[in-house]
Amino acid sequence: MIHANGVPNDKKPVVAVLESGEIKAGKMTGVTRLGERLVFWKTINNEIVCLKDKCAHRGASLAVGKHYGDTIACPFQAFVMTKQGG
Repeated sequence: MIHANGVPNDKKPVVAVLESGEIKAGKMTGVTRLGERLVFWKTINNEIVCLKDKCAHRGASLAVGKHYGDTIACPFQAFVMTKQGG
């Protein structure tokens, strides 16, 4: 299971939001869970990444942007997001 808050720990609640098989290589997967828009993708090493589905610049959905290996880009301004964020 993929957890909305990243690595589980004792201080944060853990919520499963997707099965890992729902995230396909080379594609972004956008979902809304518990009122939060999230975007998931796989890196070139098959690592699953999750960020808020919102470009910091214009608020656009990153899930409809471009996928470039380890990064994704905003569909409008092409701002690049890494697994660490913007």
